[in-house]
Amino acid sequence: MSVLKKCPNMLKRALSIAVLVPVVLGVLMMGPPVTTIFIVLIIFGFSYEWLKMGDIQTKIEKGLFYGVLLGSVGIFLGGGLKGALAFLFGSAGFVYYWLRTLEARRLKKEKKENLEINLGVHIIQKSKDYGWIFWGLLYIGVPTLSFLWVYEFEKGHQIILWMLFIIWGSDTGAYLIGSLLKGPKIAPSISPKKTWSGFLGGALCGEGVGILTGNGFGFNSRSVFFLALGVVFCAVLGDLFESYLKRQRKVKDTGDFIPGHGGLFDRLDSTLATLPLIALVLWMTNGDFFK
Repeated sequence: MSVLKKCPNMLKRALSIAVLVPVVLGVLMMGPPVTTIFIVLIIFGFSYEWLKMGDIQTKIEKGLFYGVLLGSVGIFLGGGLKGALAFLFGSAGFVYYWLRTLEARRLKKEKKENLEINLGVHIIQKSKDYGWIFWGLLYIGVPTLSFLWVYEFEKGHQIILWMLFIIWGSDTGAYLIGSLLKGPKIAPSISPKKTWSGFLGGALCGEGVGILTGNGFGFNSRSVFFLALGVVFCAVLGDLFESYLKRQRKVKDTGDFIPGHGGLFDRLDSTLATLPLIALVLWMTNGDFFK
């Protein structure tokens, strides 16, 4: 009976993958402006899920969130990565400070009319919301800018495809081998279904896929071997981190954009964690890492 109950969801997942994979591959191959438009749409989707998960409701907070992320993309397109990152980090800090200051002034004004208001408690509570906004801007913005920057390289779309193939291979291997062997859990309080056997199986599959596709793209074999392991490790951390956030916010899925998978964060958590690694490696090697 449990297998029958799983069948509809598994079918939805399979159909979603059958649709999404060609779309992603097509977008990467077509390049700008299609890729840029796609990224902007992804930003809107991520932002919607993040604000909903954090119960951020006011128009000013939502407007600032969207504005900073879209502004960072605009600055990147016009002036490059350094300016975009400076804007992103600076604006995220400013938004946090400004919203916290406005809230403190509002509460002080209300306290004059209502002596029962506890300013400290209210400010601490609202600071958590503003912290959610601050970290959300970085959590979405840094990987987004990393993607755009990596994509500009001569073989940028191939590098991103290589990374995605590893993530997909690792996910598939972890699911199949983990379901078969089971065993001890990695972090039962965060993600009860993840096992060490699944992790090792996923690492082997991801490494194998990375080596095969890396050779197919003409990448440096030694570089591919070591970075593929880093991609697998970051992908698992990204998955666990997103599971931790969902448990903290008491939600099962971050959204319902993708049938059978949930929201964008549910499907792209590993990608968000891995893109900054790829960008950092390319930056440290002046873009020559894969040559």
